[in-house]
Amino acid sequence: MNAWLAGVPAILGPEYAYGRLRRSDLDFFEVSTLEQAMDAVCRLQDEPGLYEATVKNGLLRARELSVAAVTKRWSALLFDGLVPAARARARRRGLALSRRYKRARHRLQRVRP
Repeated sequence: MNAWLAGVPAILGPEYAYGRLRRSDLDFFEVSTLEQAMDAVCRLQDEPGLYEATVKNGLLRARELSVAAVTKRWSALLFDGLVPAARARARRRGLALSRRYKRARHRLQRVRP
């Protein structure tokens, strides 16, 4: 999330994707109205400890969004999940995976952290 990467508290609308990311109340402030947004900003100004804790939590969560972390998750999905499933399906159908997939896997394995 951009706020985590920027090192600032996140004040977000009630969107499903953000809700799925939430692990604690320090992840972000969810607001539906301008008044709620203003209240969140005032609370952060009035409670420096809350501001600092929210920023610290966000910086920790930002590690999950690093290029290496995202690459690792996509590689796992593709090569540990989808490719084996495709191979199994191909075997059931009597087919073989193309060389293109094998080359792509080899290239991405060199990138894996």
